[in-house]
Amino acid sequence: MTIEAGETSEAKPKLFVHEGLVEQGVDGWRLIGSRCTDCGELRFPSARACPACFAPAERLARHALPQTGHVYTFSRVLRGSPPFGGSYVLAWVQLDGGPRVFCQLDCEFEAEVFGSPCELVVGALWETEDAVGVGYKFKVTQS
Repeated sequence: MTIEAGETSEAKPKLFVHEGLVEQGVDGWRLIGSRCTDCGELRFPSARACPACFAPAERLARHALPQTGHVYTFSRVLRGSPPFGGSYVLAWVQLDGGPRVFCQLDCEFEAEVFGSPCELVVGALWETEDAVGVGYKFKVTQS
């Protein structure tokens, strides 16, 4: 697994916390959702049935989602609970041609990032004395 350089302590074990929701391909990391074969609805994460037309799970095809989008809305967390701790930013990201995704957002903490373009990255979400939690998040590419 390749994660962003300098994101984690090399001495600690890395726990991939989003197993099955993201995978690495030749063009980088991709979120894995589903597309309804009946109505075309895109979902992340995949659902047991299509929320738009109620098609059963057999009609939901695995679908790699876009790697880019823009910040739909965000919130600053001033004091996170364990194991997150510290301050960080959470956001809903509207994927380009895809659904909205809830995630941590890599950006300047005080920045106003509404509408800012961003891209999918995989990196440290939290760190304890024993391990580093690694998963998907989005990084603002300009503000």
